[in-house]
Amino acid sequence: MARICLVQNETNDLSETSHNSKICGFIRLELEPTRLIPPKHLSCSSLKTETGVSAPPYQTSALQMLRISGPLYEITKFYNTILKKLLRATMSTKQTDQQFAQLLKEAKTNPDIIGFFLGGSRGKGFENSHSDYDPRMIVKDKVAKTYQKKYENMEFEEIDLVVMSLSEFRKYALWNSPEAWDRYDFTHVKPLVVKTSEIKKLINEKGSIPKEKRHDFIVYNLDAYINGVYRSVKCFRNQNITGARLEASVSVPYLLDLFFALHNRPKPFYGYLDRELKKYPLEKLPWSGKSFSEMILGILCTADLKTQQKILKTIEKLFRKEGFGQVFDDWEGKDKWTMNYRPQ
Repeated sequence: MARICLVQNETNDLSETSHNSKICGFIRLELEPTRLIPPKHLSCSSLKTETGVSAPPYQTSALQMLRISGPLYEITKFYNTILKKLLRATMSTKQTDQQFAQLLKEAKTNPDIIGFFLGGSRGKGFENSHSDYDPRMIVKDKVAKTYQKKYENMEFEEIDLVVMSLSEFRKYALWNSPEAWDRYDFTHVKPLVVKTSEIKKLINEKGSIPKEKRHDFIVYNLDAYINGVYRSVKCFRNQNITGARLEASVSVPYLLDLFFALHNRPKPFYGYLDRELKKYPLEKLPWSGKSFSEMILGILCTADLKTQQKILKTIEKLFRKEGFGQVFDDWEGKDKWTMNYRPQ
């Protein structure tokens, strides 16, 4: 949602202001990120963000109060420019919503369409005002090419529709397939249209880790994570800060794979991590989602040695309890050295 109020003059009554008079007032805005460049004749000072902290104009996700001064006609032009941007955005959003509603209606009523659901941020309840629609439409095999061609020729506004036959959907994003990276897109998804129970079953399977693969997957990532921390600590010992940070950064994806695999879930796309931890907490995670994110950020920024060691010690206790102690034993004490090393 976006709103804007009229310029408020600080010192004058606008009704008594001439076309060329200089005024100083405020423009109040509540809108999502957009690039609004004021004319050179206007003077723009700092603005307040949602948290009340001043920031440079047009470099914050939510503009609230912009102090602006200059000729009245220039301020009016700038104000009208903002209104046009907001109007275009509003019209675009309405058109997108209407187009999606039409797709959903067809999916519900057309017997050739046997499944319809949202992927992306909307499929998980993570959407914001910038989110587009990422619907997937599953159709009967015999009409797949017809429907793919039909929707390929249609123009959508912020809708990325994927049409697949049931046979294609069965094969998509299988474990160790080229599309396996996309398995997380099916996690937490609740289909909007299901005309055969197989659709829901396939969504659930793709959004999780196969039971027969889970043990080996955890072993691989646990060993890789220990190795990453070990190599980072060795770089600290050798006073190689660049190496320490790079090795620490490489270890983080393995760390995420571990904790999510423990809950039978693929790790989220990185842009969703904070929202994932908040909305779908990991029950076996020893820290709050917020604390865990902060620790990861510290590792990525500085390879913080104490944080890496703290996490590794915690993981050893947790994963030994889960039956993966042999992975640590195979390190023959190097894991203990990694956990307890102190710079000289």
